[in-house]
Order: sequence, then C-alpha cells, then structure tokens
Amino acid sequence: MTQAKTGYGDFERRMNQLMQESSTARKEMYELVTRLKQYADGFVWNPFSPNTAALQQLRVPEVFYETSRLMNELAHDKLRMVKLGPYGPEGKAEAMKLVGKFIEGGGHGVVTTNTKMIPREEIPQPYKGVWGYPSAGRSGAYLKQHRIQSVRDIRIGFPDSVIFATGGIFTPSDAYESFANGANGIQGYTPYAFYGLGLARTLIRGVRERLDKWGFKDLAELQRTTSDEMRSLGGHAGTE
Repeated sequence: MTQAKTGYGDFERRMNQLMQESSTARKEMYELVTRLKQYADGFVWNPFSPNTAALQQLRVPEVFYETSRLMNELAHDKLRMVKLGPYGPEGKAEAMKLVGKFIEGGGHGVVTTNTKMIPREEIPQPYKGVWGYPSAGRSGAYLKQHRIQSVRDIRIGFPDSVIFATGGIFTPSDAYESFANGANGIQGYTPYAFYGLGLARTLIRGVRERLDKWGFKDLAELQRTTSDEMRSLGGHAGTE
C-alpha cells in the first residue's frame, strides 16, 4: 500500500511539473507569436534545444498537440513548424507520435534534425575539464545520418507534411540527398559559420547540376517523384 501511494505521488508530482512547464511555454508562445506575426512568414517551435533541460517536460504528445493548436489559433495564415531532435531506432515510434500530434493540431510540418545533446561525461578532453554545463551539443556533419533518416521517416509517415532538412548540409551532395529523400527545403547554421553565406550559392548550383545529371527538369519534379515513391512505402505509418 505504501509503495502504491508513493508511486501515485511520484506520478502526481510529474504531472504537476508538466502542467507548470506547459503553462509557462504556452504563455511564452502567445507573447512571441502575437508580437512577431506581423513581421514573420512563419514560426518554428523548438522543444529540442540541448541547452535547456526543462524542455524535456514538453516532449509529450499532449503538449505537441496543444502547442500546435495554439500556434494555429494565433497565426493560422503563417507557416507553422516544429523542430525535431535526433533519435535512434528505439526512439523512432515516439518521435513519429510527436510529429503526428503536431500535425493533428494544425501544424504544417517539421524541421529536422536539431543539435544532439551530449552529456558532460561524454565530452572529450581537454574540453571536459573546463566545460561548466551539464551537457553540450553536437552539430554539423555528425548529424548527417540522423537528418536523412528522419526526413525519410517523416515523408513516409506524413506524405503531405512540409519538411525542412537541416544538420550537416555542407556540400551540394548533402543538399541534393536531402531533397531526394523527401525534404521540401533545407536550412543551415554550422556550415555557414565555416564557409560564409556564399555557401548558399554553391549549394544551389550543385543541386542544379545534379538535377540535370539525373534527368529532372527542376526541383519540383524531383520532389513529386520522391513524394510518390514515399507514399508507396506506407502512407501515414507514423500515426498508428
């Protein structure tokens, strides 16, 4: 009996904490969207930043659904996206459930994939000895396989969703591979820190060359072909 009460108490505390975190996040979302929507073409909600431990409380289907509904109510005429963190095979089902709830709530799609959180004990020397935070983030080329897999998973599971690929897109091959696996667009940050904004021109030219090489008239034709192929692989598998 004591164990049952203890278990219930732990559950109740977790639920109270979740409600508090969710309430704070909703207030912040309301404030940001209402103030910025006149200046923005869309919004990306990022509950997967590796630098904020409290965001873990928001990574549940109910919060994804309610946040998407709130974004839809506040900015129904804007693009509404959620940023997804990297996941392994064991995390795929949960990740697709989160995506499904965000889209069910009215969201358009996903930006994938975000920086991977690295626990402090796994930070390599000599940085580990001077790192003053409980975790760090790993970006760049390391995320390539995470990016490609999640783009494919989301396109197969949610054929009509909008997908922006990000994470280690340094070369035209990286960009083309993202489009060929189902992305509507690409984003980047780390690559431009290394190579500057001129990288965008390099990627555009390289993708154009690859479209010509593989016989596609334009990017839209590649995306239509990819979308048809992905639909044949299973449709909305991620909602089950």
